[in-house]
Amino acid sequence: MGIPLFLKIVSIESIEGYTVRLKFNTGEIRSIDFLRFFSRERKYEKTLLEDFDKFSSMEVVNGALTWLCLGKTIRDSQGREGFYAFNVDPRRLYEFEEPEEEGGDV
Repeated sequence: MGIPLFLKIVSIESIEGYTVRLKFNTGEIRSIDFLRFFSRERKYEKTLLEDFDKFSSMEVVNGALTWLCLGKTIRDSQGREGFYAFNVDPRRLYEFEEPEEEGGDV
């Protein structure tokens, strides 16, 4: 089975410190160490690395790992405001780490 065109996160399996186990729509589970993945040079990533409560408030929204506590409010051309939460492209997370071996704790 190949990688789906629209790669999505299906669920957060566990959060242990800054390591998060994510299940993808490929059926694979990958453990992401956000201490290595995130950069302290980026505003939102730095905030999450410095505030574990905010970091651990992550949710899966429309297949992406999302932090509803961080983001930008943007006004469109008709003056309507919309909030856009900080999220991470599932493909970046998928490609960052190899899948866990079959038969592990799932």
